[in-house]
Amino acid sequence: MNLSIKLSLFLLSLFTPLLLVAQIDSTVLNTSSDDMSVAININSLINQCLEDVDNKNWETANTNINESVRLFATLHDKSLFNNSEIEKLKSEIWESDGLSKKIKFKEEFSSANTLRDDVRTYISLRDNELASKAVRDSLVRINSIEPILDIDLVSYEILEANWNNTIQDIWYKTYLQYRKASSYEDNQECSKNVDEAWGELILDNKIESYMSPITQSIEKIIFVTVTLKSADEAVFTSIVRAEVQSPESKGVKVPFVLIWLLLGAVLFTIYFKFINITGFKHALDVVRGKFDNPDNKDPGEVTHFQALTAALSGTVGVGNIAGVAIAVSIGGPGATFWMIVAGLLGMSAKFVECTLGVKYRRQNSDGSVSGGPMYYLSNGLAKKGAAMGQLGKVLAVLFAIACIGGSLGGGNMVQINQATKQLLLVTGGDASFLAGQSWMFGLLMAVIVGMIIIGGIKSIAKVTDKVVPFMVGIYVLGALIVLCGNYSAIPQACGQIISGAFDSGAVYGGIIGVLIQGFKRAAFSNEAGIGSASIAHSAAKTDEPISEGMVSLLEPFIDTVVICTMTALVIVISGYGSFGAVQALSLANSGDLQAIELTSSAFSQTISWFPIVLSVAVILFALSTMISWSYYGLKAWTYLFGESKAADISYKAIFCMFVVIGSAISAKSVFNFGDAMIFAMCFPNVLGLYILAPEVKADLKDYLKRVKSGEIKRFD
Repeated sequence: MNLSIKLSLFLLSLFTPLLLVAQIDSTVLNTSSDDMSVAININSLINQCLEDVDNKNWETANTNINESVRLFATLHDKSLFNNSEIEKLKSEIWESDGLSKKIKFKEEFSSANTLRDDVRTYISLRDNELASKAVRDSLVRINSIEPILDIDLVSYEILEANWNNTIQDIWYKTYLQYRKASSYEDNQECSKNVDEAWGELILDNKIESYMSPITQSIEKIIFVTVTLKSADEAVFTSIVRAEVQSPESKGVKVPFVLIWLLLGAVLFTIYFKFINITGFKHALDVVRGKFDNPDNKDPGEVTHFQALTAALSGTVGVGNIAGVAIAVSIGGPGATFWMIVAGLLGMSAKFVECTLGVKYRRQNSDGSVSGGPMYYLSNGLAKKGAAMGQLGKVLAVLFAIACIGGSLGGGNMVQINQATKQLLLVTGGDASFLAGQSWMFGLLMAVIVGMIIIGGIKSIAKVTDKVVPFMVGIYVLGALIVLCGNYSAIPQACGQIISGAFDSGAVYGGIIGVLIQGFKRAAFSNEAGIGSASIAHSAAKTDEPISEGMVSLLEPFIDTVVICTMTALVIVISGYGSFGAVQALSLANSGDLQAIELTSSAFSQTISWFPIVLSVAVILFALSTMISWSYYGLKAWTYLFGESKAADISYKAIFCMFVVIGSAISAKSVFNFGDAMIFAMCFPNVLGLYILAPEVKADLKDYLKRVKSGEIKRFD
């Protein structure tokens, strides 16, 4: 290559990035640096829009709110502002009959065209940067230049993948926008553009487009909200968070499923005279084998400790790491206090469902055991009369269907997907050897899961009674190292947690907002009232259902009061890691918070190498959750289709196949569907617990009487 050609290529490689920068939208450069000035303009537009809505001037209102949206996008530090009023007005205007379909089509079609133009711009930028990258790589290889630019530090393949991911995201938004426009008007050009955008979508986004409407419909039913505090809504004052009227005076909407779970937990705690506290010591004695007669051959398949670890492995998962990070980001440190309270209350609900799980379990001809809500709902309610018996059968079938969906989604694909992401992160991110080939990790995990679950609950328990103590131990040890390393900050952190629980500012939603975040995380983490754990506990070797109910109340304590609290304390003491409280709140509210990364960052403030340990913990959490949920799903499957070898093998094969799928796709709606199914389980389960609680209370009274009299002997 002669000198002139080399010089030309060198100059091209240097100036191309500068040319790319010049193509950036000039509006970014012209944005006012005075955010408050912009906020004043937005406040004025919103107030005008509110007046237009009152006067039914829908077109003017739509124009004003669109300008508000545009201006809000120009703010530099959006974490200081709140766009909820803008979104609420936009939704109200758009859903009104006063705005014609023609206007709606025109606006949506215009937005879609803008997105398509963005795609073309990004494609051009990608092609230019990749061309520049190819030139520079060529010059670096022949030692004509030194690799001094950022572009030199990544491979061509990774750079191309990053661009393609960005372009694909915009294509998906473009497709949705065109499809939305077509719902307002039958336009030939729009239909053609819909087909064009669809043809550009990858499989993940095509799955997402199909599943999203289904999932949203199901979520509207399962996560329907109710107003917890009815009062006149505060008058709009400003989008500036510091100037917003406290939400204390507003009606607060809460998912009904959360109320359903927590109401049950509170009522069972009172009804059983605080069994979560009075039965705690006895629970520890039972799980340690103090009441196990070595000469008796009690029915069942696993020990008390193995049943506890099997059930714990189903609840202790990525939610303890990622979910807690989201809770303390949105609800602040005070959410930790209410998380602990909810965990303590959940112990009582767990006691009731697991007692019934053992009481109404079925002994199969091969010596195995089948139990759980399916059996105590159908058989327990049948004892209350024919009508109740029919209700019980319906509830049992509904529970089984939801349990199968939950086992394949939240108990499988969500877990493996989070584990895969964490493994990719610590092995180099886009430079990881698994980048673009994450299905290989999924295949490996599917083989491991298959080898474990093929042997049933005995095989699962042999793994969980070793993995669960190890993974909980290593995680808690890491948290203790962080806390000991920052012991001087512990009193202040505890002060933040207590004061934040009762006197949180408007930025965290007031005391009601903080309470909701804490209760939500606890309920979603320990699954008390969901009914899943009773399936594992029903396999315990005991002829005393109450004793296993006692053991089960330890689960919410370990899962929520210990592990979740440890996570929250580390995050609070570290100052939310490298994120900071303000950024964490902003990202969490927008749904863009990488929660595991936040927790990892918080730990790494004290233990620099902890992200690697956390990755191991996440993978172990995911593995243990998957194998336990495979058992839950299997028992629901065989309840519906019969206890046969064919039913057993078919479910396990489907479950392992979903492990591979979950590692390879990132369709958010598929994962949300699985989570929704898990919480759908609580509706038939808690209803059954209310009906059957009196007989559990009678059994508890009789059991404690026999323990006190010595009829139930203690073997120390």
